Amino acid sequence: MELLSRTITKDFLHLFPREEWSFRSALRSQTMAFTHDYHRYPAKFIPQIVSKLIREYAPNRTQVVLDPFGGCGTTLVEAKLLGHRSIGFDINPIAKLITQTKTTPINPNTLTNHRSIFLDYYNCAPSTSYKHHPRIDYWFDEQSIAELDKIYFAIKEIKNHNVRRFFLCAFSHNLKNCSRWLMKSIKPTIDKNKVMPDPKKSFLRHLDSMIKKNYQFYCRLELLGYRDVVASMYRKDSTKMWI
Repeated sequence: MELLSRTITKDFLHLFPREEWSFRSALRSQTMAFTHDYHRYPAKFIPQIVSKLIREYAPNRTQVVLDPFGGCGTTLVEAKLLGHRSIGFDINPIAKLITQTKTTPINPNTLTNHRSIFLDYYNCAPSTSYKHHPRIDYWFDEQSIAELDKIYFAIKEIKNHNVRRFFLCAFSHNLKNCSRWLMKSIKPTIDKNKVMPDPKKSFLRHLDSMIKKNYQFYCRLELLGYRDVVASMYRKDSTKMWI
């Protein structure tokens, strides 16, 4: 074992960095391009790494790309942009929601029309008190809860499944913004000095950003002829055998 360890150490001493695998010049606008900025998610890696890996090791577009720990779908988005069918698994239901949203291009006019439809639903929504989990008062103030309820139930009125999921993804992203959660922390930490934003304004601001990114994604896929390339995301535990 000691001899093997010394051999491995010696081999590594002769390795040198490969400049083509350095992405230090990638700008935020590039790492967050297309649908990659739809939803925050911990431990995300930049899409340039995935794109490089697919180009290097799956040059034939008939090859299917698999990500057994799919997370928020970076791999599946990049595979679609390169014309590859892809499959992803993740145990987290929110990961599935985000990935399915990010890999489903929607006709831009459809989203624009449904934004107006959503606002009609929102403006007509009654002020009703709903039964929530007891811990919700720890994270949200009463006014924010009421506003988030109106947004959520207005979204649930949307009949188009893909559009409803798109709006739910924007809603999910907005929850941390409107809570007492410390924004710079990925761990559940209370920010006692946080000024709560207006939930509706915050939601619409991110929704409009997503609509813009969807337009770019949709147009790129249309141009390349990859809009209908399949990207399948499943809620599964990849550490266990399943059929």
